[in-house]
Amino acid sequence: MKTIQRSLSLTFMLIFTLCITTISYSQCDLSDLSVVHTECNEVGFVDIVIDFNFSDEGNQGFTVLGNGTNYGNFQYLFLPITLSNIEANCETEYEFIIRDIQDPACSIFTEYGTICCENACLLEIEEVYTSECTDDSFSINVVTNAASEGTLVNLLINGTVVSQIELDGMGFVIEDISVNDAGTNEISICSVSDPGCCDTAVFLNPCECATSNITAQIIECSDMDSSYFAIIDFDYAATSDSFQMGYSDGGDNNFLGVFAYADLPVTAGPIFWSDNERELLIVDKEDFFCFNASYMGVVNDCDISCQIFNVFAESYECEDGQYYMDLEFDAEDIEGSTFDVIVDGINYGSYIYGESSYTVGPINQNCDSAPVLIIQDTNLDSCKDFFNFDEPICCGLPCEFIIFEATAICNAAGEATITFEYDNPSTTESNQFFVTFGNSTYGPYSGPAGTETFSTLAPADGVYTIMIFVDGNSGCSETTSFTIECEEEPECIISNVFAEAHECMDGSFFIDIEFDTSEVSDSFEIRGNGQSYGIFGYGESFYTVGPLLGDCETIYEFVVIDQGNNDCKSAYVFNEPVCCSTCEFGPLQIELIDCLNDEYTITIDFDYLDNGESFMLIYLGDTFTYDYTQLPIEITNLPINTPIEIIAISNNDETCITLGTSFLETCLDAITEDDLNSISISQNTTQLSIVNPSKFDFNIILSSISGQILHSGNVNINSDYIIQKDGLSNGIYLISFVYNGTINSKKIVILDSRK
Repeated sequence: MKTIQRSLSLTFMLIFTLCITTISYSQCDLSDLSVVHTECNEVGFVDIVIDFNFSDEGNQGFTVLGNGTNYGNFQYLFLPITLSNIEANCETEYEFIIRDIQDPACSIFTEYGTICCENACLLEIEEVYTSECTDDSFSINVVTNAASEGTLVNLLINGTVVSQIELDGMGFVIEDISVNDAGTNEISICSVSDPGCCDTAVFLNPCECATSNITAQIIECSDMDSSYFAIIDFDYAATSDSFQMGYSDGGDNNFLGVFAYADLPVTAGPIFWSDNERELLIVDKEDFFCFNASYMGVVNDCDISCQIFNVFAESYECEDGQYYMDLEFDAEDIEGSTFDVIVDGINYGSYIYGESSYTVGPINQNCDSAPVLIIQDTNLDSCKDFFNFDEPICCGLPCEFIIFEATAICNAAGEATITFEYDNPSTTESNQFFVTFGNSTYGPYSGPAGTETFSTLAPADGVYTIMIFVDGNSGCSETTSFTIECEEEPECIISNVFAEAHECMDGSFFIDIEFDTSEVSDSFEIRGNGQSYGIFGYGESFYTVGPLLGDCETIYEFVVIDQGNNDCKSAYVFNEPVCCSTCEFGPLQIELIDCLNDEYTITIDFDYLDNGESFMLIYLGDTFTYDYTQLPIEITNLPINTPIEIIAISNNDETCITLGTSFLETCLDAITEDDLNSISISQNTTQLSIVNPSKFDFNIILSSISGQILHSGNVNINSDYIIQKDGLSNGIYLISFVYNGTINSKKIVILDSRK
């Protein structure tokens, strides 16, 4: 930056105004909102695709809201966006609101309406109530949804059809029901015309002592004694009047007390912190075979700001070793916008908070234990709750391989080593498997799952089939295909990637990319900074991508990836942000050089920081271009007694500006520096005192720093002059002394004004 000496001229006076330039943002505008949905998947959910036009948007992205749900924040550059797993229930009147994050008033809205799947299943069991048990039988009151009215259904209990009825959209009652299973039982309704359209609910056998759906919510946690209390609740049937409750802790059993069923939910404790995972045990007081347990997890502090509780789930659609489940829960003080669904340690994805229920699946069956469902906040692992199913789901399946995959690698000896992975949950370790490839059989291998290898002479390159079967049960088999590629292929090479930015326009720019290749496929992809810029065909001397945003932060990278071999790639990375203007101007400084025949000459100068090389100078309706190296600039033939606005603007950044005003009233001889220095100025709380010991009479002018004249008068030779401070604010002012048209100024600071 050029350094400028800052001093007051003793031979002239300039009154000018310095202005601070403010950049004004244009009005953000979102328009032409497009919302479409995909076809329904097998469980009645769709994806929503959202696109719209935008201009003068903020740089923080936008939020998608609707029906009380926050679907998340997105970047404009990634439009169109997709919202996944939206329920097509023919009931919800969906609405979508797009709102700019930086300017929330900039938004667009649409009422999308309901979403229905073709041949959608509209059956739903909303509630199930059982009567008291009388002579080992009871009745069931089932409440159904209104949309089911007029549907002829088969009624099933624990998978067995017991009757056929036409639904009235309200519900029905079944009398004289007897079931042999204690605990949780299932009641289902399935459309006669569409057997795949079903809904299932669970109920407790009121004739057999049972408990289910245990929940535990932590309250009254104390850091003082490292303990907490818990609110326990659960469903029960055919019990005595009370139950015992305790919990396990690292092998130790702890008794919490005896409680009345009628008092549920009950508060139990104190329970002391522990790093062990605990299990809560409920036992009927009179029937020790009537018990149930629930996973409690680890509680080792009182950080319970985020709470998930009242988790409940139902499974359905058991087929081919897999099933789906519907789940619901309550949450308070959640950490983020999503939660994870974990079943038996497997994460089945993240979902957005706000829905009344969710459908998850398909979930692989596990016949070794009853599933444990965990609802866990995505941002806070300790914020979670659990639901324990009473028994394994979807078991007793026929022999079937759920995994059978194979790959091959070659060695220098001309052999192919084939590696295969298998999993057949219906088998045990006592079962043995064999594999056939070509005319050879390999094995045995142990069940129910594993990863094994065998070697053979490498055949010609191509796609081959391998089969696995259970020894003694050849009907239980599976085949899979894999590729053998033992012949050497020329190496694909992409090299010398170079990227060059176009000129920056309105904060955006395009990029030209060139590179060298050898033994590539017919096309390639350009990626960078988590974004794909498209797929292109080889053959051009260079390729152009964009427009890209110059945000002064992003270090842009460009990776060229061959489409036939994703390991064949090379990249170019810029050393600094592209399209980032760095410009700053200091105040415009104006100095009088000469005045003759009603015209005068000045020089202008200013501090600057600019990655450009030149600037424009605008005054009296004319525009001139100068290099920064030409500063200071001399301006001649300016008319006297005329305010002249002078503006300097960077040629590299039009928002980088400094300006001032030049004004000279007359051209007369100048007073000497010694005469001006002899004048003294003092002040008290009420007035300014000016003493003139020189040999000249002066006209005196008091003005603001912006040039506004506040007082004028005459100071005679060897005399004092008083200016009252009434009406003056604290700040910087100019006192100008005029002799024969020559104007000289001094700055003063008023700090004790009474205004």
